[in-house]
This record gives sequence, C-alpha cells and structure tokens, in this order.
Amino acid sequence: MVKKTIKKKTKKSAGSDSYHLLAALSYLWILAVPILFFKRNDNFVFFHAKQGTVLFSFSILFFVLALIPLPQNVLTIIFAPLNFLLLVFSLLGVYFALFNKQKNLPLINLITKKF
Repeated sequence: MVKKTIKKKTKKSAGSDSYHLLAALSYLWILAVPILFFKRNDNFVFFHAKQGTVLFSFSILFFVLALIPLPQNVLTIIFAPLNFLLLVFSLLGVYFALFNKQKNLPLINLITKKF
C-alpha cells in the first residue's frame, strides 16, 4: 500500500507581508529615511530602505542642480534621462520588495555597500 503525503500550504505570516510592504514603501521618496532608522532590526527592510535612501538623495541632488540657471534645453537634456532612471530604479525596487527579492539595483549597490 502506497502512502500519500499531503503537504499543507502554509500561508505567510501577516508580519512578513507588512515587512514587504514597508520595504516597498521605502522606495517612495522621503519615506525611505524614517523606515531606514526605525526598521534597522529587519535585514530585508533595512536592505531596501538603504537603496531607497540613496535614490531619495539622488532625487534631492538633481532637484538642487536643476535650480542652477542654465538654458532650458540643457536642463532637459541632462536631467530628464536621470530622473527617468531614478523612476525605473524605484519601480524595480518596489517590485523586488513586494516579491521577496533582495536584489541590488545597478550602480546604487556601489553606494549602499559603504554604509
């Protein structure tokens, strides 16, 4: 007689889902900073909060640099692709956080390794 083993599907705990949501929220501009400071004990959230903080810092830097009086064409040529790249990295980070992936964002990883 062959015994069948039935594996029960286990649900993720509610806590882990909230941590995925916190990690995803850390890519939304200024929300990265408080999450970085208050969720240092969770490696997954801290990992994504570090990357979100770096993206937030770059967005502030690009905003300040855009205030430099230059012709509008120069600003558009320089900052439009950079802001689009920040948007793509943020969306990638949200995707990775929501689907439980701890992947480094290109170029951002070089900065987050230092802290």
